[in-house]
Amino acid sequence: MTNPTNTDFLEIIQYLNLKAGKKFMVTEPHKRLMRARFREGATVEDFKKAIDNQLQDPYFRENPKYMRPSTLFNDKFGGYVNNNPPAIKEFAKEKAEVSKYTPEVQAKINALAKKASTAFKSGDMKAAKEYQLKIKEITG
Repeated sequence: MTNPTNTDFLEIIQYLNLKAGKKFMVTEPHKRLMRARFREGATVEDFKKAIDNQLQDPYFRENPKYMRPSTLFNDKFGGYVNNNPPAIKEFAKEKAEVSKYTPEVQAKINALAKKASTAFKSGDMKAAKEYQLKIKEITG
């Protein structure tokens, strides 16, 4: 969709407000971000999916101040749409179990986890999965 309507903008912001317990308004800066994502091929459903996914992301749950249009609808939007909350929960669980390994192995796991997280947030799901597989190889 290249020409979103005011109704589209309103629907997205109302959905964010409802789900995140916020009171954002449809402003020109928010519209600018949304227009850019629409030009990239996003749909209203993609915006809703990004909102739902990030509400389940541990980072956003711990930092609810980032549940805002300027964060959600920026150039990392594709990563938020493609975010897989169950995979994030499993990844967090695996990371919590790192303490049972030697410091050297912990350092390797943490370095790979950081790379996976960076890839994931940038929307590079292939690289994120590769790093997760490397972690699984190390941890058995």
